[in-house]
Amino acid sequence: RRIREATGTLASADGVVLLTNIGVAKRACGDMHAALQAYAEARRIREQTDTLYTPDGAQLLNSIGAAKAGNGDFDSALEAYTEARRIRQATGTLETPDGALLLMNMGVAKRAKGLINGALEEYSEACRVRACTGTLETANGAQLLNCVGAAKCDGGDLQGALDAYREARKIRERTGTLETTDGALLLRNIDLAEKRLLPGMPPAKRDPDAYPI
Repeated sequence: RRIREATGTLASADGVVLLTNIGVAKRACGDMHAALQAYAEARRIREQTDTLYTPDGAQLLNSIGAAKAGNGDFDSALEAYTEARRIRQATGTLETPDGALLLMNMGVAKRAKGLINGALEEYSEACRVRACTGTLETANGAQLLNCVGAAKCDGGDLQGALDAYREARKIRERTGTLETTDGALLLRNIDLAEKRLLPGMPPAKRDPDAYPI
């Protein structure tokens, strides 16, 4: 970054990529404030260079939404996601793996706000896109199904939740991703759902779904 600032090339396509990557790294470290600062600068450059309304611009807005969700600001997250969705629809890139990730993230934010039906609608659309693009049988597809299960559990559909979790487990077994952090989360959710289906068990509590991507 210092080199690009010194050479006057930060406000360029490569500079935007650099700032976006800085944001991704900061977010991975849990520094949402620094991540949002880098993303805001990247957005400003995209607006100045008329490249925000592109698939890459939509991906930046998805990252902004994920960072805002990481801060617990789900209203602002949904604003960023909604803008990203409009761009993907306008550019014909919603029905892609990146579009499916965006839809999943919208579902995660809606579920966090207690909008369970809205979350399930987003997840359903994301599943459809993944099925159409042949990417449901992937680790990200399994993560999406875990989200479906968690939302169904919220809505009281414990059998539907368990069905989604079990399908996610099959995918993780086939893709060799069961022995991961996300795989452990899934196994925990399966165990909880199975116990809650037993007679006399207390009402379901909120299952973890996924961190926005």
